[in-house]
Amino acid sequence: METAFPTEPRDPLALLDPGLLHGPDAAGHALALDRTMSVGLFRTRDSAIPLRPVLLPAAQYTELVTAARHAADLLARVCRARASSPEELARLVDFVRPSVSLWSTSPRQARWSTAMSRPDLVLSGGVPKLLELNVNSALGGLHQVPRMDRAYAGRADIRAAAARFPLSCLSMGTALQSLLTEVGRSIGVERPRVAILGFDHPEDRNGQEAAYTDVIDTLRLHGLPAVYAQPQDLRPVRGRTLVRGTRVDIIVRDFVTADAADAGIDLAPLRAVVEQDAAVVLAPETGAPYASKRVLAWLTEDAPAMSAADRRFVQRHVPPTYVVRPGALGDTPGTVLRHLLEHQPRLVLKGNQGHSAERVTVGRECPEDRWRELAREAVARGDSVVQDLVPTDTVDVPMYDPGSGASTLVRSKAVYGPLLLRGECGGILARHMDAGRGDIVRTEGGGTMNTTMAWEPPDSGEPAEAVR
Repeated sequence: METAFPTEPRDPLALLDPGLLHGPDAAGHALALDRTMSVGLFRTRDSAIPLRPVLLPAAQYTELVTAARHAADLLARVCRARASSPEELARLVDFVRPSVSLWSTSPRQARWSTAMSRPDLVLSGGVPKLLELNVNSALGGLHQVPRMDRAYAGRADIRAAAARFPLSCLSMGTALQSLLTEVGRSIGVERPRVAILGFDHPEDRNGQEAAYTDVIDTLRLHGLPAVYAQPQDLRPVRGRTLVRGTRVDIIVRDFVTADAADAGIDLAPLRAVVEQDAAVVLAPETGAPYASKRVLAWLTEDAPAMSAADRRFVQRHVPPTYVVRPGALGDTPGTVLRHLLEHQPRLVLKGNQGHSAERVTVGRECPEDRWRELAREAVARGDSVVQDLVPTDTVDVPMYDPGSGASTLVRSKAVYGPLLLRGECGGILARHMDAGRGDIVRTEGGGTMNTTMAWEPPDSGEPAEAVR
């Protein structure tokens, strides 16, 4: 049975101060948020600033979280059914390890391979559709979402809106505290000491200490000692890891190891921690193969043999996805290529590995000559996937342009990323962009990060049967 969602008020701004869009407070709200978020990247210089969170009916917010949990669990089960070990899974998806690899066969590390994930979904006809699964601790949103939640929640106009249309969102602090406590207990430590591992690079503010103060303060308030550290601060000694002379039990790595060399991050100290099993590192590199786009194709391939509930889930929430090689797309490389060329407008090509829309090409946005070149390359490689393009619902988001000083209601495409920590959801990262800019939503292309809040219709207080 499909969920029926309440309709947002006719004027989307009715949930907030009616004067928000054109009133004198718009610039103040936007610039205050921009200052709060300036400790890390949440938009590029040419992007407008959101004037409110993305607001979804509570039932739809809940379905996004439920679909994300089911997707992450199902992907893990499909992988376990095909591979008996992380090494075998890496081989099956042709996983290419980073130049400085943190791979470890230690059960102490590998058991947390899928503990931190962010499925990326869009809404299509109101239904969540899975685009990909990110498995990492550098998920994007881990520290931005709680900072934005706090910034919005403190505003008088949003407090007033919440009094009329109850607003809510899930808590990153609660989810992260639950995961870290579970990890601590697995190594015999009831109150584990945690290091949030960032980096200092002049061209990327995301890794600097100021970006993590909300997360660190929240962990401390939840009873877990937490500190900020950089890789050079780590010192493994006799099976323990010290940070500036103090023991830490868990390290939450908030950068992608494959990008470390270009960012100037020296991974040698972290590599030593992993080799000596001197602390649990979240998320371990053994989780990376789960994020292979090939795993998405396995959902489509394996659906006929799944339970009825899982089969219905795949049919409803997973766009048909196939590995670009002989099989479902055609019996020979030539017929596979012909399929890609004939159906270009409705297809998306995705590389086996990558993040931030790397090696993702939308057929209807690509010149035919370039698409033909990419299709031939994909057929020759045999490891890319092709996915049906999903028509994406738009959402109206009020935005402030600091360049022009104008506020407008922008029809936007949005990607929603529920932040899953061992099954608990720590909120939903939203990335949205003017729908006229194309089908791939990313901050580098003029989009912005945002947070997502659930709203509920007012309750009259009357018994249900008396409401007309």
